[in-house]
Amino acid sequence: MATRTGKIMMRPAKHFVSVATMLMVGLICLEVPAFAQSDCKQAKGNVVESEPLTSPVVSGTVSNAGWLDGAAVKVFSAFGSPTPSATAFTGFARFTITTSRGQLAGSAIILYDTATGQGTNLLYIDPNASTGRFAGATGTLFENVTQSTVTSTTLTVQIELSGQVCLAGQ
Repeated sequence: MATRTGKIMMRPAKHFVSVATMLMVGLICLEVPAFAQSDCKQAKGNVVESEPLTSPVVSGTVSNAGWLDGAAVKVFSAFGSPTPSATAFTGFARFTITTSRGQLAGSAIILYDTATGQGTNLLYIDPNASTGRFAGATGTLFENVTQSTVTSTTLTVQIELSGQVCLAGQ
């Protein structure tokens, strides 16, 4: 079996520096547009909503959400679509969160289980329906219904709010 011996050739350091410099400049150039494209903010807070059992309108307040604190309204266009579970239903609504900086608006898909009093809502932000600081905003909010109270006339729900709002460049 033959073995080879040889010298390891070292490349001049100036080539290494040039390649490293080009890579760094390339990475910096890629990062700048990402920051310029959007101003995304994490959303986190609480919502308490109350609705008369006979009305398609649900209203409440958003709190502990800082820049999203304000009044919340959902107007249902459909509710009660069945699911594989006999006690769970889906619904569709338009939502608006009114803050001191404008209105964040869009559509919502609702899933609620009457037996457990729990549910989840997926809110899609509509950039054309939002106003003020939220005009042109995009993103998705998630609502996790953690507790429900039902009386003979009213349903009140406690909700954890999370998600991301990407503000348009202003």
